[in-house]
Amino acid sequence: MSHLLDPKFIAGQEERARLREDYLRSIAALANSEVTVKMHENIEVKGIFKATDAEGKIYVIENLRTPVQGTLPMA
Repeated sequence: MSHLLDPKFIAGQEERARLREDYLRSIAALANSEVTVKMHENIEVKGIFKATDAEGKIYVIENLRTPVQGTLPMA
C-alpha cells in the first residue's frame, strides 16, 4: 500500500487520467463526423462515426459505404 503514496506513482496515475480524458474528448468530438477507415488490405470504407467501445476495438459507423456491398445503414 505504501506505493500508493509514492509521488512517482501518483504522477503516473494523474498522467494516465489526463490521457484518458483527452482520448474520450477526441472520440466525443468525432461523433457524427464523416470518416474514412482503411481496412485490411487497404480497402477504404466511408461513413458517419457514431461510437466506439471502451477499448476502442469496435466502432459503430452509420451509412457505411463499401466497395463491394454498397451502403449499409449501420455497421
